[in-house]
Amino acid sequence: MSRGGRFVDSEVVSCSLLDSTMATVFISYAREDLEFARSLYAFVLEGGHKVWMDKESLLPGEDWKQVIHKAIRESDFFLACLSKKSVSKRGYVQRELKQACEVLDEFPEGEIFIVPIRLDDCEPPQRFEDLHCIDWIDENSKRLLRKTLSSKGKQDESAEQFRLLNLLARLRSRTRYLYPELHKSAAASQTRSEPVSLLESTLESVMPVLEELKANGLLEYSYADDDAKVIDGRSGELVRRVQLVSLDLNKLRPLLMALEEHAIGDRE
Repeated sequence: MSRGGRFVDSEVVSCSLLDSTMATVFISYAREDLEFARSLYAFVLEGGHKVWMDKESLLPGEDWKQVIHKAIRESDFFLACLSKKSVSKRGYVQRELKQACEVLDEFPEGEIFIVPIRLDDCEPPQRFEDLHCIDWIDENSKRLLRKTLSSKGKQDESAEQFRLLNLLARLRSRTRYLYPELHKSAAASQTRSEPVSLLESTLESVMPVLEELKANGLLEYSYADDDAKVIDGRSGELVRRVQLVSLDLNKLRPLLMALEEHAIGDRE
């Protein structure tokens, strides 16, 4: 939950909607790539999916080998994080890849299960030679992975809606004034908001959210700073004035209404 006490990013909407939109995703990685695996875990979770990763999902006292085997078999997708370190390493990560290949053999031809993700310019294992890899350094990698995870049946539209709801919830939980100004403008059928003053650290925390909303055509933003710099007297930080513009009301209104319906708790 955010410091403001309003939302947990992955719990914005009701359980019934979550159950209908989630894919179950297993993340396989070498210990040397743990930092990347954690960021991938957060990215997939943010998209409204159930994610299994040993460091996050294994419970104390569980038979880890049995649990991992079961988790692989019950997953909709197996994300194989490939790097120069992992492909040349002996250990349990190789057994996970082997088990995933065995599960893939049970799938109908052409159905996606294993998604190889290359972290660097490593050579994928021979067993993956017929599978198209996602190169994570490519600027389209996240979009392609998001599209893949949303590819099962009716999940596409619902998962996309959940992802956008999640973005708006993050905007609401991380700023005290920007989201209310967005909501106020949409309710008044205005395609731009009044400028809002944000501490520079707050702006940095919401910038990825604003960029995602912009990339999805929901809004654009601009700076309304005067020439003179304004410093916050309490924190000593630079204050920036941000204005939301080009609001797509047709897209935003249904999402804002859904977000209000599924809000958790109240802001402190």
